[in-house]
Amino acid sequence: MTQGRFSKFQEYLLPALVLLVLAFFFFRNTQSQFPAHIHAWTQSDRYALAVGFMENGYDFFHPATLNLKPRYEAAIPVVDPQGITSVDFPIIEYLAALLMGVYGHPVPWIFRSLMLLIGLSGLFLWFRFLREVGVNYGLSLSGLLLALAAPVFTYYLNGFIPSTSAVAMSLAALYFFARYLRNEKIKTLMIALIFLTLAALIRKPFVMGVLAWAGAFVLIFWKEKSKLGIVLPGFLTALAVVGFYHVYNKFLSFTYGSLFISDLMPADAVAETIQLIRMSWANWKLTYFSLPAWIWIGVAVSGLLFKGFGDKTNKVIGFSALLWLAASGLYLLVMARQFPAHDYYFLDSFFLPVLILLGLGLRLLSKIEKPFQWGILIIAFALNGWMLKQSYAIQSARNMFKSWDRTEITRRNFEGGTELLAEADVPPDAKILVLDAYTTNIPLLLLERNGYTVINTTEENLRQAMEWDFDFIAIQNRFLASDILRNDPEIAGRLLPIANNGRIGLYRKIMPDALLSYENLVMAENQNIMYQRKLNDISLEKDSSHNCSVFQKAFLPLADTVFDSETRDVSVFFNAEILSANLPEKLFLVMDASSDDGLKHYESFDLKPFFEADSTIGRPALMMQLPQNIKQEIKLRIYLWNAAEQYLCIENLDFKLIQYQNKLSQYPNDYEEY
Repeated sequence: MTQGRFSKFQEYLLPALVLLVLAFFFFRNTQSQFPAHIHAWTQSDRYALAVGFMENGYDFFHPATLNLKPRYEAAIPVVDPQGITSVDFPIIEYLAALLMGVYGHPVPWIFRSLMLLIGLSGLFLWFRFLREVGVNYGLSLSGLLLALAAPVFTYYLNGFIPSTSAVAMSLAALYFFARYLRNEKIKTLMIALIFLTLAALIRKPFVMGVLAWAGAFVLIFWKEKSKLGIVLPGFLTALAVVGFYHVYNKFLSFTYGSLFISDLMPADAVAETIQLIRMSWANWKLTYFSLPAWIWIGVAVSGLLFKGFGDKTNKVIGFSALLWLAASGLYLLVMARQFPAHDYYFLDSFFLPVLILLGLGLRLLSKIEKPFQWGILIIAFALNGWMLKQSYAIQSARNMFKSWDRTEITRRNFEGGTELLAEADVPPDAKILVLDAYTTNIPLLLLERNGYTVINTTEENLRQAMEWDFDFIAIQNRFLASDILRNDPEIAGRLLPIANNGRIGLYRKIMPDALLSYENLVMAENQNIMYQRKLNDISLEKDSSHNCSVFQKAFLPLADTVFDSETRDVSVFFNAEILSANLPEKLFLVMDASSDDGLKHYESFDLKPFFEADSTIGRPALMMQLPQNIKQEIKLRIYLWNAAEQYLCIENLDFKLIQYQNKLSQYPNDYEEY
């Protein structure tokens, strides 16, 4: 039903050009970025699958990551773990691996580019669907921009989680179903079913789409046996293919275990379900769609309440959306615990049926008399501009560094870790245990080694991990004291320092010995001390009863200096003993760095966890890194922030700015004997 008066340039090249220009605008700064920021954990696992395919000889039926210990164990313990895991049909990861193999080595931009290409292709076919069902040209462009500008879709469009690829496959199926309903060609139906099946394989929740389309055909054509005789075998075949892979996936899980969630996660009670739904809406409502998009969706869809879907063709499309919407509601109930923390679950469920209803609503708006069309288009494109602005702001906010984001801090700390391993002569096949990983694969990917990761650094988890089969241990200097030594102090007697670059330390496990200090473990001795302050360098009132220095103000300056732009890899070292009259409410070590070009870096480390629940004595020890992205002279301020101005009595304070030059310990070649 495409209107013939429009040229091929307008119908095909212009929307494609619009998509490419906007894609460049949105992703020009992130296209080469390693998995980072929101849901970097899951995104890095997907990237690790592609790397795993490259390492296992492109064995599609045994997907693996670099992590040798699955989150969900196999039924029988695996004797020789290879990192094999069950996962939804990993065709995207496999294609990324093939492309990276052609390139010569794994790089994130190839994976991102593949995802982006698939996603943009789906959006283009969404535009073609709108034209196919009779939406006028201007409103079709508006619908295209609305889909692209949905913040949750934009964010993952060039990411690693395959939800946007499944959406793209479903949009392709939508277009071909619309064409089939008009031309009734078997070939068109088969193409639609192939895309719909691929969507359900890539992301299991998209099986709802298969069932919704099948149900819509039955509801509308239940009297036309000949048509159902053609269509239903295709849907049954699609379900059989999805079911077959589901069984095989269960076999993988049973045999090797899994890194990925495969169970339903409903709430325990109705009240909790309502609470989780409210949390999900509060967290993500303007991430699913921005406010102008919700307005435009509401306007477009409201017409369907009065006019209906129209002829049989549009009824099939409309009923598929309503059935999909109902199935998504059930999916929300059975996965209620996941929705508050995972915005992309919306892509797996409600996103497609909402878009389909929007498309049918735009079709009705296209029928309004011509004198009013210009007004509608002006409003539509004004809303689109607002949507794009909102989405861009959300993407920018999501890609900003947050000092509480341990996943992003971990990524930054492990960057360049391969060079440290090379200097320490760590073999390529050595297995690394990362004790403060916070994700299952990010440190291992950056170290380019297989191994194990500890996500929650409880005493039990740390002690269990130390008994696994590994060759070396990697720990971030920043979290060594707060997350490891604080939870299991005895581990300090089992770590032999091998190498350290100021961000991460490399260790061997030894038999229990004398406990090493934090300073010894991070190899802070014999480094280039660029700046140092001890307690004697700070003018504080003395408390003779506790033999310490009293600090009861909001700020205790430790450094206020300037660094040359060429100065790199500088670590902030802080160690002290602090006595508090009461448990500190808000106590932070703060780093505030800036430059004349406008770049700013603010980072804080919460010291409260160092004060145990039954004690007012804390022994904070930590390291932070000066930012690397400031290209001009760095103005640096570091201070202790006692936000509540509580009484603090400090002793043995040691503050340093360190440049690591002696990265290897005195045992670099002799550690085997330990």
